[in-house]
Amino acid sequence: MHTHQLVYCAVLIGIFGAVAKSTPPRWRDLWERFERGLSSLARRKTLSWVGFGVLVLVVRAMLLPVWPIPTPSVYDEFSYILQADTFAHGRLANPAHPLWHFFESIYILQQPTYASRFPPAQGLAMAAGQVLFGQPWFGVWLSVGVLAAALCWALQGWLPPGWALLGAFIGLDLCLFSYWMNSYWGGAVTAIGGALVTGAWVRITRAKRWRYAWVFGIGAVILVLARPFEGLLLLVPALIALGMANRTARLWLPIVITGVAGACGFAYDNYRVTGHPLRLPYREYYEQYERVPPFSFMPISTTPRRHFDLDLRARETYDRARSWRLFVDRPKDWLILLRHYYGNLIWLLPLAAFTPCLWRSRRIRFAAILA
Repeated sequence: MHTHQLVYCAVLIGIFGAVAKSTPPRWRDLWERFERGLSSLARRKTLSWVGFGVLVLVVRAMLLPVWPIPTPSVYDEFSYILQADTFAHGRLANPAHPLWHFFESIYILQQPTYASRFPPAQGLAMAAGQVLFGQPWFGVWLSVGVLAAALCWALQGWLPPGWALLGAFIGLDLCLFSYWMNSYWGGAVTAIGGALVTGAWVRITRAKRWRYAWVFGIGAVILVLARPFEGLLLLVPALIALGMANRTARLWLPIVITGVAGACGFAYDNYRVTGHPLRLPYREYYEQYERVPPFSFMPISTTPRRHFDLDLRARETYDRARSWRLFVDRPKDWLILLRHYYGNLIWLLPLAAFTPCLWRSRRIRFAAILA
């Protein structure tokens, strides 16, 4: 939330507070009935998370006449659309075009196959939308609806019903109005995997509900198929904590089965795109087109076939990261990212004030580490 939005919310809170003080008793009775209704809904957990998923889908569908299906405009979006169309036609990759030199594009492989460089999860979701509704954006629409439901379900494992309902309401803004819903860039599919992993983890460790090991495994597969490296940052501590808590076969067998199935599918997708089951399309694209490595401590590549204009900006960032300017520029980059993902940093002040109290709870402490 940015500064003007913060002021707007403060004004609204003041207006609602003044109205609440001046309303007649009959209106207060209506408000109390509304609160009791929300409390009743929060206690009906299955209805809550299913309802949130349906709510997001219905509201965004109703907005289509005034807020139509988005038009792709970013490199990533065109790559994901290619991937979705490839999957929708029953292929994992397309044969290389004989004149492929004239069709090169950012984030798209032309050799050894014509395919996206991205992992398959987002493309699979968009392909479902293309097959079911004839338009890949409806796969985005469906995935964000599933995310709203998964977010509410995950919060129910960590928080009391009322607080979980409130957290799900807060997430509606992200589900309806962010680029996760209104572009082809992705984000919701990865978040679904994270929600399933964290929601299943707390149910397994606290309530010893072993059936949620299947949910954990499915969430882990989604994470790896969406963001292999970032997903491992969540999965590794979660798996270590599970291993320390329980080592029985009834817990680990479902996780191993789903994990092996997901790994085999991922390896086969790599094989169809790059020709080797352990060679990621990311790596293939990097060696063909990019000079700037993903980490600043790695050397500049000297083997790309062709450079795009995007490479020049990446080179500038790389050079800054390897100079003394890193100590000046990197904190600024972090602040920009914090504002982008968490809004106005003034909202972090209450969290910082109550951190010592929250840290005493082992459950909250582990959730914070995962976050």
